[in-house]
Amino acid sequence: MDQRRAPHRQRTARQEDGDHVGPRLAEHRAPVGLLGRPVDDPARVPADILESTARGLLSLAEVRLCASVTGPHNLLFTVWLRSVADVQRLEAQLAERLPHLTLLDRAIALRQVKLMRRRVGPGGRAVGVIPLDVWAPLSG
Repeated sequence: MDQRRAPHRQRTARQEDGDHVGPRLAEHRAPVGLLGRPVDDPARVPADILESTARGLLSLAEVRLCASVTGPHNLLFTVWLRSVADVQRLEAQLAERLPHLTLLDRAIALRQVKLMRRRVGPGGRAVGVIPLDVWAPLSG
């Protein structure tokens, strides 16, 4: 059994050593409407400083996801903010810290109807469960 785990542990160690992945503590967060809102921000960054920009973004406590993507923008990040008014504060902070980062758009979730397989009511609390059916055909 240890022989089967060894390659996995080696790959994981290589990824951690190369700063490709890292541990993240999942923390409880209050539902949207009670404490915060997710905001998706597509951005454009010069290719030669994409990695250092991503590291700069990941140093911010509000950042939940940062990914290199293809298309008209090359960086997508998601932040969790307490209010819509905090968007402007964060954008000013980003302009100061990362002047080469060009924000192209923003998408603010004003209400979530699903979160982590739970139906969420208008007050932000779970009101039901969404069952996971791994055998269901893909829709599209």
